[in-house]
Amino acid sequence: SSSSSSSLCSTGQTGPDGWTGLGQCRHCIAGTYKDIKGNTTCTLCPANTYSTTVGATSLSDCLSCQANSFSLPGANSTDLCPCNEGHTTKSCVTCNRTFYKDYTGFGDCTPCPANTTHWNKTHCACDLGFTGGAFGNSSASSFKNCTECPPETYKDVYGQSPCTPCPPYSNSSAFHAGNVTACECFPFFKRRLSGPEGRVMECIDDDECEAEVHDCPELSNCVNTPGSFTCACHSGTVMKDGVCVVPVSTWNVTSLSPEGGASTGGYDVFFALVG
Repeated sequence: SSSSSSSLCSTGQTGPDGWTGLGQCRHCIAGTYKDIKGNTTCTLCPANTYSTTVGATSLSDCLSCQANSFSLPGANSTDLCPCNEGHTTKSCVTCNRTFYKDYTGFGDCTPCPANTTHWNKTHCACDLGFTGGAFGNSSASSFKNCTECPPETYKDVYGQSPCTPCPPYSNSSAFHAGNVTACECFPFFKRRLSGPEGRVMECIDDDECEAEVHDCPELSNCVNTPGSFTCACHSGTVMKDGVCVVPVSTWNVTSLSPEGGASTGGYDVFFALVG
């Protein structure tokens, strides 16, 4: 038999043959919608959405789940939008820094073991300044061996990576240092930070010669050395008692003896050049 289009099941309804005359058009259940007339089936709301509306007529009736939650297609309640891993309570807030949650749902976050912090909110990892443990493993027993980095070292990343020695010409007396800046440059060295977030440190020697803060004597050149300097006498001169002097060949010196006689002795004679 024939029927007008007005006899088709309307939007938001469906039936076995699509005709109202048989009285079999039924509203789409919550979690579904139908935006055309006829006997086509109702469409599930997409993943990460939900709808509590019976007889929904548009995709816009499917509402997004709240942030940090998800749903399977066809969800008909916010209860079917559980929190993602690492989030908790009905509001799906992020676990605090020292807690983790490695399952979906509205359950509580679990405290991380000592000397650890959460990693991507779902697992615990050794904290800054601590090493060992099992990186990326949620089992609390895997993190009991996070030990502090000793002096002269630091660790500025989370996880089981080893502690890093302080850069050359620096040291640190701190335990469990979490940043390279805990390393102090030796005297007469200056710190230079570079790289992402200033995580690369060099101790650059202060050049006393270039800065002219040395005390080298006349007839010498200042030579910079790591953390200090030396004075090199000019060619043909030697250092004697803190000054550069010109050595002279052995001179024969005659002197009178107390008895009136003469004696000759050899002496090394030096002339200090001034000016």
